[in-house]
Amino acid sequence: MAQISTKVYIVSRNPWRADAVVEDRANALRNLEKRTGFVVLGVVGENSVEGLKVRDKATGKEEVIPVKGVFVEVGLDPNTGFLKALVDLNEYGEVIVDSMCRTKIPGLFAAGDVTNVHEKQIVVAAGEGAKAALSAHEYLMRK
Repeated sequence: MAQISTKVYIVSRNPWRADAVVEDRANALRNLEKRTGFVVLGVVGENSVEGLKVRDKATGKEEVIPVKGVFVEVGLDPNTGFLKALVDLNEYGEVIVDSMCRTKIPGLFAAGDVTNVHEKQIVVAAGEGAKAALSAHEYLMRK
């Protein structure tokens, strides 16, 4: 979008967790403004998009960013609440696992987007699932 727009905003609740190459490219764009630590409250406009209403999580201050279009990137909170009493979760609610997809509970494995693994991509989640299955198999064979 930055190549065809005069101004682009990226609004995110949490700090970026992008690859260094992506972050370097984004930081080099003069017409890109990152707003991290903001919650999107809604789209403003009558017959077309006129703005994006946001709230700063740190200050609680609300504002409307004047925009003519909005692209939504799905950013979901991991569905891990039921595990709080069992495993360690990081600040994003992700299950903390080691390189073999093990949690702190022997015999309990986790894989995919609910874990603290760096990339949230289908191919990575599938690979992590395979690793978790192999780790679980090895664990069961030793029992």
